[in-house]
Amino acid sequence: MRPLTWQERAGDWLLRHPWIAIAFIVALLCAAFVLLAQVLRPAPPRAFTLATGARGGAYFTYGERYLAAAERYGIRVRLQPSSGSAENLRSLLDPTGDVDAAFLQGGIATVRNPDEDKPGTQSVGPTEVLPDQLVSLGALYYEPLWIFHRDKQTLSRLDQLNGRRVATGIPGSGTRVVALDLLAQSGITADNTHFVELSTTEAAQALIAGRIDALFMIAGEDSPVVRNLLRSPGLSLMSLDQALGFTRRRPYLSTVTLPQGVIDFNQNIPPHDVNMLATTANLVVRADMHPALMYVLLDAAASIHKGSSAFNEAGAFPSPRRQDFALAPQAERFYQTGKPFLQRYLPFWMATFIDRIWVLLLPLLALLLPLASVLPRVIGLPGRLRIQRWYRMLGRIERDARDEPDADTVRRCLEAIDALERRINSTRFPADLLKDAYALRVAVDLVRERLAAPDSKVIEALRPSSAATG
Repeated sequence: MRPLTWQERAGDWLLRHPWIAIAFIVALLCAAFVLLAQVLRPAPPRAFTLATGARGGAYFTYGERYLAAAERYGIRVRLQPSSGSAENLRSLLDPTGDVDAAFLQGGIATVRNPDEDKPGTQSVGPTEVLPDQLVSLGALYYEPLWIFHRDKQTLSRLDQLNGRRVATGIPGSGTRVVALDLLAQSGITADNTHFVELSTTEAAQALIAGRIDALFMIAGEDSPVVRNLLRSPGLSLMSLDQALGFTRRRPYLSTVTLPQGVIDFNQNIPPHDVNMLATTANLVVRADMHPALMYVLLDAAASIHKGSSAFNEAGAFPSPRRQDFALAPQAERFYQTGKPFLQRYLPFWMATFIDRIWVLLLPLLALLLPLASVLPRVIGLPGRLRIQRWYRMLGRIERDARDEPDADTVRRCLEAIDALERRINSTRFPADLLKDAYALRVAVDLVRERLAAPDSKVIEALRPSSAATG
């Protein structure tokens, strides 16, 4: 008999070890499935960078709380201190930077930066922010604008600061952007008033010492600087009569009221209700940030900012109100329905993995449903392939006997048929292959009979002549 080719030997090995071949195919499909999932919806990064503010400030303090909240999900947050919202916005827009999220003061992207014309200062204006660059995850809390002064008269309008020494914050801070914008609307400019560039702490010390006449600062009511100024003799907190008018011109602003006595009921601080302006602190991220990380930030915001303050009731924040940037789709769903369904009941990484592959699972399930009807045939495929191989072996035996009709060849062919029959008889076939197995046995008997039949041409050719026998 002719030797088997390498293709036939490989097929014979696969037929003898069908489950190894099936396992290899399944592993290959799984690897392709995982690779496709990574390409279509990659896994969330294990870390991201959050731009905050100056160390010790409110933004940086909140950033530390976000860091702790993200650690529960196995996410590491890198905090990047800065001079304020203006610098944070530049960091987010820098294509070469690594800042993924930042705290931004409302209006910082819609109000012209007053320092943009200074040498060495990078301009950031509303026309420079493309709609698809940044998205908001919501407003986090009110940031009231405190205007302290040491005038003996009651001041209630910004134009009354004409000619005074006024601290408006340092370049790069959100306080400076808002202060100079509001002062300009009231006719107060550097031509008629002396603007002083001091940090919040330096400005408070200068006001108490009498080196300046007024200061603008944006901070929470629990800020130590605010509470110190409220208790300092000779200083007053301006209550703005025109607060509502400013909000009509500047939609990023809101009117808030500091209720009488809310800081200290015993000392009645403040001694009367104070009308103030406030912007909001907003959590802004790059639009291409992984959705799973957005949900981590949203969940942290809901836990950190849900309480009440002197300016709002509990549950008012975080809020989906829009300021400067469109609300991210993930944030819209979060404010409507809460955390994603899977993250409510599964660990974070398991939920994100399932969320990534569902787009692949759905078409796979749609494909498997019709395949379920042919699953028995798929399971019986190794048996059918084995039967087909034995048919080919039987055909080769028959061809060898026909092509070389000598005694040795026929003898080898009959021995091969006997060996094939023993292999067939020693094999257990499933019920759906019994019919094929019986047909194969009949074919084996048929070939054996043809080779051994008295009138077979092969046998006739092998018989000695009458002359030789005589």
